[in-house]
Amino acid sequence: MTPNEDFYITSFLIAERPTAEEAAAWVITLGGLTVGDTPGETLDVALAELREAYDEEVEHTLCCIGDRRGSLMGNAWWRGVRLSELLADLGASADPDATHIVFTCHDGYRTTIPLADLDGRLMLVWEMNGVDLPEDHGFPVRVLTPGRFGTKNPKWVQGIAFERDPEVGTWESLGWSDSALVGLRAWFRSPEPGTQAGCDGVVVRGVAYAPTLGLARVEISDDDGATWTEADIVYEGEDDNAWSLWRAEYIPREAGIVDLRVRAVGRDGTVQEDQEVSDEALDGWDGWHGLELEFLD
Repeated sequence: MTPNEDFYITSFLIAERPTAEEAAAWVITLGGLTVGDTPGETLDVALAELREAYDEEVEHTLCCIGDRRGSLMGNAWWRGVRLSELLADLGASADPDATHIVFTCHDGYRTTIPLADLDGRLMLVWEMNGVDLPEDHGFPVRVLTPGRFGTKNPKWVQGIAFERDPEVGTWESLGWSDSALVGLRAWFRSPEPGTQAGCDGVVVRGVAYAPTLGLARVEISDDDGATWTEADIVYEGEDDNAWSLWRAEYIPREAGIVDLRVRAVGRDGTVQEDQEVSDEALDGWDGWHGLELEFLD
């Protein structure tokens, strides 16, 4: 798990966060509902009541869509309720003509996801690693959307509406991906780039995950992907949307500088592909991560 104090923070606006008084009286407005046989209904649910009634804990990794180096990622335990379960308990469902879910937040942030995400583990959460959400991570409540970058996991959520037409969200209006789907990802975490080691080898470690697919294996290469060697999975996340930890003992073919690459493979056989690094790519970067090491005689 990533400690809360080390978890990356990305926010659209440096806005005033909800006060303790506001959080204590927090209400989430659910719109675009069919309740019984009546469409177009709106329901208000008090967060305090949700916290009393629901207690599901899940492991989930978040990743910023702008991440290029594996530094804007974090894995934590979260506690809350599945949105589908909440609707069922309220005797409500999305209106028949709804196709999207629109989230509105305390700081003015808005984003949209397909209604089909409701069939997955879409959650409202209020705890992170056993404590109330920290202010910068969405206190008092945020959304976890499996398989999508952080832009689709909004914080300080106040409104959830089921609508017929998609809405251009806050980041999306600036050109960032509307789907924000996370692909297969694997990253080196140690040793540091440029580390010198002897030719008897070095242990490399990292993280990998395959959102919604599940991770089958991790592989490393020292010849730009011509051949691959399987690494050991030393920790397997308890959810397909949580990262796993891997390690590999690497012995170089000869002294000199080696540029290692790593890739992930999903349980369905999907293999992570390489990708050119571009500052213009606003849909997330999922290419092979590299690690340059120098081996000495």
